[in-house]
Amino acid sequence: MTGIKVSSHLHDRLNAISCHRRGLPSLQKCRGFTLVELLLSLTIAAILISIAAPSFTRFLSESRADSDLDQFSNAFTFARSEALARMTTVNITSLDGGNWQTGFRVWVDADGDASYDAEEAVRVIGPFRSGASLVAANNVNSFSFSSLGLLNVVPGSSFSLAYRTNPSNCSLDRDIGVNYAGRISVQERVCP
Repeated sequence: MTGIKVSSHLHDRLNAISCHRRGLPSLQKCRGFTLVELLLSLTIAAILISIAAPSFTRFLSESRADSDLDQFSNAFTFARSEALARMTTVNITSLDGGNWQTGFRVWVDADGDASYDAEEAVRVIGPFRSGASLVAANNVNSFSFSSLGLLNVVPGSSFSLAYRTNPSNCSLDRDIGVNYAGRISVQERVCP
């Protein structure tokens, strides 16, 4: 108990000395911060925020790009696993004729007419949230997985797509490869 009173008493004395130095007559009027202390604290906070903001913005851009690429890769993995599970051909196509960033769908051609009908959708994946573009080489707008889980193409074939950020940030751009087995590989774009 005595130690607490001494500590409390010491604290009160230090406050009284601080108030006396400021020209304030009593401890009751000496509460809070002075304007100079407040401005100094705000200045330090502003400096710290200005240092951290670019790093945080970069972190957000990287997270959006990673999310877009995961979304695309997961759609291929899902289509491949559905082809294996259903033991039939499963397609993945862009929603807008080769414009992959607007979204894509995984579907099964139930009526065998080789064209998409609304009731054939297994899953529809929406557009990229980042606004980035995803363009396939040679305007490929559809991939099909056979019941063996392989792409319905000539064995050994591969495809490439270009993921480009918006606004342009070359360090976040990626080149995507899709091999015969439907596996996705992602590599950083070589910046000019």
